[in-house]
Amino acid sequence: MKIEFLVNKRSKAKFIYVNSPQNDEVGDEEGRSMLINPEGKQRMFQNLLFEEQLQSVDVQNIKDGIGQFTADQIEALERHLEDEASRRLMPSVPKKEAEKREPRRSSTPRARVVKKEVSAPLGPVILGPDGTPRGVRVQWQNPTLIFYRNRIEPLRANERFGVFVVEDDAWYVMTKDEFQRNFNEVTLSQEYRYSPGNYRFVETPTKALAFRVKKPNESNL
Repeated sequence: MKIEFLVNKRSKAKFIYVNSPQNDEVGDEEGRSMLINPEGKQRMFQNLLFEEQLQSVDVQNIKDGIGQFTADQIEALERHLEDEASRRLMPSVPKKEAEKREPRRSSTPRARVVKKEVSAPLGPVILGPDGTPRGVRVQWQNPTLIFYRNRIEPLRANERFGVFVVEDDAWYVMTKDEFQRNFNEVTLSQEYRYSPGNYRFVETPTKALAFRVKKPNESNL
């Protein structure tokens, strides 16, 4: 069998490509592909983050892929293939039989109730009397902007963390979800994912300014 994969342009890490039975082309209409990252997580990634050439390795069985890929990736691929096999084995109900089983619907239309879970929006970040931001789950300081994987990954999507950048004399606060959406290149980097487990900017990038906490005496301009 073949295990197909794409190579990340920055980290050179291999992401297993999960081919969809309904689509033989690489990527969807939005330029994304379903991939399994080195941590074994399967989700959609932007194709522009990867080299264009789809590559593959030949193996006798899936376990032989360990060495080329991480054990977490191989385990996730096994689960994916098992799920696909189970779906193919599910008996299909003929259309006429399905129509017989469908209960008759009342001619009187009913109001449709849609339940939707809404999380309370997070308020603005406020500095406390000691100069540290309130409502932050974890925080640290460094001469320049730095992100630590072991401190960010345990957080929930809407939990905030803060970084005090000494050279800027400023706090930068964001949720885990905001970090993953705005600093995707950091989460895919070799430094952040593996060793040393953090990513440090030499200079604060412009996009980080959106998360800079203003001091009470600073202008809103």
